[in-house]
Amino acid sequence: MNYHMQELLRILRDSKYRDQATYAGRAAYIHLDQDLRAKLEFTATNLSNHYDAFHATILNRVDGMVDTILFLFSDLLGVKKTNHPNFSRGIVPYLWQEGDKLEWYVYHLNDADYRIIAESLDDYLQVFQIQQADMCQKMY
Repeated sequence: MNYHMQELLRILRDSKYRDQATYAGRAAYIHLDQDLRAKLEFTATNLSNHYDAFHATILNRVDGMVDTILFLFSDLLGVKKTNHPNFSRGIVPYLWQEGDKLEWYVYHLNDADYRIIAESLDDYLQVFQIQQADMCQKMY
């Protein structure tokens, strides 16, 4: 299991969609309904090998991409305090890859950070779920 997959597992551990997830390569796929899937992966927005965001894409298995969103760690987590002398003002968390090694740079996420990411993801994915109450209202 690669580090991307391990980190996706840690995020989804706190997600209500964790049981619908399948992992492949550097991505996680979540089964939302009969036709919709969510693809989740880390992405670098500014510098190569500095994964500072989490990218979610909603895919229709027949028609392709439905929607996409970028969750920036700066928006979700803000600047995190650290004791590192080079980052006295703090640092925005990001995954850093050097060669085959991938890890959180300076600041390592804690359980609360993972929960924040999972809750934001859940809020987004819930938009694409068929609501049972809506279905019942339409039937009457």
